Amino acid sequence: MCRMMAVVGRVEMPAVLEALRAMAENANGAYGHELRHLGAGLRHDGGWGVAYLDGSSLSRRRSTTPCFEDDAFGALAEVETSLVIIHARRTKEPDTIAIPNTHPFTAEFRGFEYAFCHNGEISERSQFSWAPSLLTEGHIDSEELFLHAITRLDPSGRAASLERALAGIRDFTSLNCLLASRESIVAYSRVDPSSTRPRYYTLWHGVGSGVEIVSSEIVDGLSVEWFPVPDGTAIEMPVGESRQPSGPDSPTRPAPDC
Repeated sequence: MCRMMAVVGRVEMPAVLEALRAMAENANGAYGHELRHLGAGLRHDGGWGVAYLDGSSLSRRRSTTPCFEDDAFGALAEVETSLVIIHARRTKEPDTIAIPNTHPFTAEFRGFEYAFCHNGEISERSQFSWAPSLLTEGHIDSEELFLHAITRLDPSGRAASLERALAGIRDFTSLNCLLASRESIVAYSRVDPSSTRPRYYTLWHGVGSGVEIVSSEIVDGLSVEWFPVPDGTAIEMPVGESRQPSGPDSPTRPAPDC
């Protein structure tokens, strides 16, 4: 599967890159999941991609080289932004490693620009449908999930409408995804209830001073307090909005078990 991260607010790009690199190499010492014991046998080496707010638009860069081997990935440390999503791909089908299949996917729809990352597999793709004006660039399930979602998205209530759009999807390992626009990032968490890898698929929400993060794993060095995103729910992290951390005793945000 894949590893991914979204940051809004005070983006410390070098720390974000290092966090994704550690997750991609299965070498993140801050967090344990069911596949950590595989070590270098579980490297997310199917390429990487990033979308970030660049002035008033979303800029995207993608590569099929593993992020931990690509000098272009490290060069992103110079980027200054207040919104970023970043993704490292892992696939069981090496023949699908190509730029058109590399996250994040982007599209403009109904006057809004979107970028999208996903972590998981969806085996029944006939359940997807999208507006005729939206065209696929590659040929993988994640891009079709993206187009299905934004066709049904309400820009005045992105989190709630994303929940509704994906509630009926079936036959998946995980629907965890990040949807970025110029205004916000929406993160959605949903895992197959019969999964044997619930911690691997848990999405984590980090809140700190002037920064919000959603990540496939808890990571060190970003000065946030971490809570799991409840399964089946979406959260929205708006640009320019500062939130205070919730306490570990919050009844709606259980403290992480690490």
